[in-house]
Amino acid sequence: MKKVILTSSLLALMVLSSSVVWAQQPSEGRSTPILPNVNDTSAVLNHMQALLDRGLNDREWPVGMRRQDIVVWDLTLKCAYSEQTGLVRLVAQPDDVSPEIGRVPREDVSVQGTKADLSTDSGTPPLTMSSPATYGPYRLVKSLDNGYTKVYAYITLPGSSDLAGLDGVDSYGVACNEGAFNYFGLANGSYDMECGLCTQHHMVDDPAYNDAGRWYIYRSHNPGGSPPWLNLHIPSGGFAPGSRVFMKMWVPADDEVKVYYACDGYSVGEIYYNWMTGPKANGSGNRFRRVTSMIVGGTAKSMNNAWDDIYIHNSSGDHLWTSDDTAQVAHGFANWVTPHDQVVRYDETVSIKVPSVRGQGQRK
Repeated sequence: MKKVILTSSLLALMVLSSSVVWAQQPSEGRSTPILPNVNDTSAVLNHMQALLDRGLNDREWPVGMRRQDIVVWDLTLKCAYSEQTGLVRLVAQPDDVSPEIGRVPREDVSVQGTKADLSTDSGTPPLTMSSPATYGPYRLVKSLDNGYTKVYAYITLPGSSDLAGLDGVDSYGVACNEGAFNYFGLANGSYDMECGLCTQHHMVDDPAYNDAGRWYIYRSHNPGGSPPWLNLHIPSGGFAPGSRVFMKMWVPADDEVKVYYACDGYSVGEIYYNWMTGPKANGSGNRFRRVTSMIVGGTAKSMNNAWDDIYIHNSSGDHLWTSDDTAQVAHGFANWVTPHDQVVRYDETVSIKVPSVRGQGQRK
């Protein structure tokens, strides 16, 4: 499997915006332009600028959202564009050059060549793990397929003393990829994506990948095939432990997704264009999810991940995400995961504490 990374110019993007107040312009329409030749840089640049122009016209952006505050992605052309960085090509590296980054567990995704136990309230049965031994405890809340097109919430990240064990070494002393995550996901048919925040330590010879304790924006897309992992490493220096971050994900048109983040005066908007079967603007088949998780190889913790004011949208408008909107609540390694301070589904704090796992996984 190949991994997608970004050139350094985009990694430093950090933008300033106003507080989260919603504008009232009409939402954008949907029309699929003819894709330019990927090797024609001028045509690609014009194409990306046109996508940015179209994407800016959306009532869901906060008041004062500017062109320079937005990154546009075309996952078919494997390009990104912003006015601050210009055109950036996404570069694929083979696994033997840069090891695959461990991904956040989803219901049907293997982690590190193994299958984390992803059944509801699964507990911690013995597993046969490939080297290195990696575990994926998580808390997942998934929506019904009920015409949903938007979700947003605040997440307060663990404080400095609430996060530990992300040292990049498993219980057998073998180097491994480790991280903690809070994110929104969206699935429709074979399309699946997730966008959110991570703090991590990876088997990559790059200090930018090894900054456990600071939180960065990431995304993983699966448009019907293997998901590329895209970690922007923004904002510069990451979000501090204990930060309260606003996250919003919505579907403005078929096969398009927008995401917005804001914290302490800094914000960034992202627009993803795919041109393949995926999310629907009318909400048909869309299933959103909210996940707190870890990928670890040994004793670790990510405590007090506090979600609040979790809203979801369908034809009835924006409303607090309650049990009436929920299709599934699931845990991986359930006795390591503790949800508490729960108010239905729209306020809850999730803590993950992984004990010594030596002997619970056997390396091949």
